[in-house]
Order: sequence, then C-alpha cells, then structure tokens
Amino acid sequence: MVTRYFRYALIVLLAALKLATAQAAEFSASIDRKELLLQEHVVLTLSLVNSDTRLRAEGISPNVDLSVLTKEFDIGIPHVENRYNIYRGQGRSTSALSVDLFPRRAGRLTIPAFTVDGLSTAPITIVAHPLPAGSLPEIFGKAGVSALSVWQRQQVVAWLDVYHRIE
Repeated sequence: MVTRYFRYALIVLLAALKLATAQAAEFSASIDRKELLLQEHVVLTLSLVNSDTRLRAEGISPNVDLSVLTKEFDIGIPHVENRYNIYRGQGRSTSALSVDLFPRRAGRLTIPAFTVDGLSTAPITIVAHPLPAGSLPEIFGKAGVSALSVWQRQQVVAWLDVYHRIE
C-alpha cells in the first residue's frame, strides 16, 4: 500500500517537474557565421523564449545594451520581432532582436554576453579576416522579406538596404 502511494507521488512529482521545466524562460544568442572578411557583416540574433519580457534595444527603457559592441563593431539598425503561439492549449512567447555587426578590425572579436531578467547568453567569438588588396566593393547590399510563406492576399514586405562605401 505504501509503495503504491509512493509510486503515485513520484509520478505526480515527475509530471510537475516536466511542466515547470517546459515553461522556463530561455535566452540565447546566435550568429549567422563564425568567419567573415573585414568589410562584410555578421547578423547577431538574440532570442528570448517563454518570457513576458520583450527585447528592446531602442526607445524608452531598452533592456538590451548594444553599446557594449561599439568597441569592436559598427552596428546596424536593430530589428525586433515578437510572437505568441498557442500549441495544445499552451502559449509560447518568442521575442527576437537581430542586428548587423560590421567588424572594425581584422582578428578575433568577441561578442560579449547579454543579460535580460537574470538570464544570460554565452559570449561568442568570431574571426574577421583582412581583405585581399584591391578587393573592396564600392556598393553592397542586404535584402529580405517579412515572411517566407504567406496566405492569399496577405501583405508581405520586401526590403533592400544598399550601402555605399566611403572613406
């Protein structure tokens, strides 16, 4: 009899632990590549999942300080995306902040750890290689779309950023 109650208590405890860990907030940082040429850019994406907090790098009360990157990188305009999905009766919120980083010098560069709501990312190291002589493009660009799959008559935003190199 005692073993049966112990078994039921153990099952209930394990189910409660699974639910508690399934809803824990996660904060991560990723980049689109680890090596690049000096005049190219890398895209840094910070993702916060299962949290009521929304990532903000601009405006009133930003919670992500991108100024820590200015020593090693020139920084593009941050792009923030927030989503809330419901799956099997449970909600999952996702907040993502993406920004282009242009290395200021060749060599090993470190993207420091970021902290939001007590959660921290790991620092990321990239390698910026010097350009071969005479290989600087005058104009380069970046393009994208707001959605990869769309419904009929749904609005889609396509964008093109064109950069012109100056001295």
